[in-house]
Amino acid sequence: MTTTFATFRSRCWLAAPAIALSLNVWAGPSYTVIDLGALGGVNVSYPMGINQNGRVVGYTVLANNGIGDRATLFSGSGGANLNLGTLGGANGYAYSINGSGGIVGYAYTTAGAPHATQFIVSGGSNVDLGTLGGFNSAAQSINNGGQVVGEAYTTGNAAVRATLFSTSGGPNVDLGTLGGKDSSAFAINDNGQVVGYAADVNGANRANRATLFSTTGGANIDLGKLANGDFSIAYAVSNSGQVVGETYTPYSQFQYLKPWAQRATLFSTSGGTPVDLGTLGGTNSRAWDNNNLDQVVGMAQLASQEWDAFIWQNGVMTSLESLIDPTSGWNFY
Repeated sequence: MTTTFATFRSRCWLAAPAIALSLNVWAGPSYTVIDLGALGGVNVSYPMGINQNGRVVGYTVLANNGIGDRATLFSGSGGANLNLGTLGGANGYAYSINGSGGIVGYAYTTAGAPHATQFIVSGGSNVDLGTLGGFNSAAQSINNGGQVVGEAYTTGNAAVRATLFSTSGGPNVDLGTLGGKDSSAFAINDNGQVVGYAADVNGANRANRATLFSTTGGANIDLGKLANGDFSIAYAVSNSGQVVGETYTPYSQFQYLKPWAQRATLFSTSGGTPVDLGTLGGTNSRAWDNNNLDQVVGMAQLASQEWDAFIWQNGVMTSLESLIDPTSGWNFY
């Protein structure tokens, strides 16, 4: 059973070229490290999404001043990485790629506005997916059916809302909240289940909850939080409906009141109690993504309070760094 993840390399605490990890978890734990490089000979790139075929997208930092970042399709096979361009503006960022190679993220327009973008790999121009009437938007996930979700500002930039974007020229759909002001959608699975966070009626942005959004006009569902936390966010949902993210306490409250600030969380879409995925011996953890084998990846603190990348499955959290040669010089976050 082979699982593929995307991550980035850090040497001397500096972000360096992106890599992909091909991990055989159960048959003598080991995996190979592939340096995915960047664009144009620069040395900083970040992967943001990977599909079931092992294709990775993200962005390359072309200049230190934040101007010239480019959405990138990484080759992974020794070929040239592909600059995916922008919407005519300075920067572009690719966040998600589906099994057919559909890529979404956001890019800047000629007016300097970041807009949700469908990146076109071969021929044609990138597609501006628009907003909800406001200035900004970003696409965060595309499923194998081509459905795209993310966030967009409403008219007058009055609020930011979880959004189902149209790729056919139709209107974008505001997915609403839990009664509060703002929301954002981070992932959509092949069954059309959308997760992210939404503000509830207790405050505009001070009572965020991990949320399962309805795309058909039904009620959004509060996925809850761990008992010791204040707020929660869902970052990913598998095709089986497994939802992962984090329960957290804002730093200002953590400093005075709480025993921890962040904890990787497994949420239930059927009304079950959220599950604490634990740490690697330290205090905090965050779950970023999962796959259709219900394996979860993220980052967690060791007993030393340093952060390490992890894989979690069947109740067991394992450091990814512990599964490679300790003399390799690689550090995973």
